[in-house]
Order: sequence, then C-alpha cells, then structure tokens
Amino acid sequence: MTTGTALPVLGLMLGDATGIGPEQCARVLADGRLDDAARLVVVGDARVLQQGARDAGVELGWRTYPAPEAIDWTHRDVPLLDLANLDPARIARGQVSPES
Repeated sequence: MTTGTALPVLGLMLGDATGIGPEQCARVLADGRLDDAARLVVVGDARVLQQGARDAGVELGWRTYPAPEAIDWTHRDVPLLDLANLDPARIARGQVSPES
C-alpha cells in the first residue's frame, strides 16, 4: 500500500449534473475505494457534489480550496476546487442540457 505524498493526485470531475456522474462520484468518495491508489481532488460545483451525495444516500465532508497547490492533504475531508459554475436547481434532471 502506498501512502501520503507518494500517491498521485487525480482530479475527479463530477460529470454531467443532469445525469448519474455526481452520484457515482459521491459513492466513490464515500466508500474510499481509491484511497490506496490516488489522492483525489474534486473539480466542479459544490452544489452538484452535494446533490450527488444526497442522491447516493452518502454523507461526505469536503473542504474547499482555491487551487490544487493550496490543498492540505492532512485533512480527511474531500478536497474540492469549487467552480461555483452550475446551480443544479436551475436545470432539469435527466434531460440533455448544454449548461450541465
């Protein structure tokens, strides 16, 4: 098992906010299945991540950072680069949307 800073950093994109991407990302983050493989940083809108966690029925703790180099990897919370670019309340779920 590789630990700490020896693990690669991978950006996890939330995917299409109207689809299953945010829910699947929340599941992966909550169950820790990739903890031994990489240090994940979520890139996307915090509201979409919150919706994905709610849809998946999981609880996630996350901490927002302004840039990847600012991430404090000693915290157990999921690091998030919040783009604040998509309010999921403004788009129809399950329908194609250029915004999502």
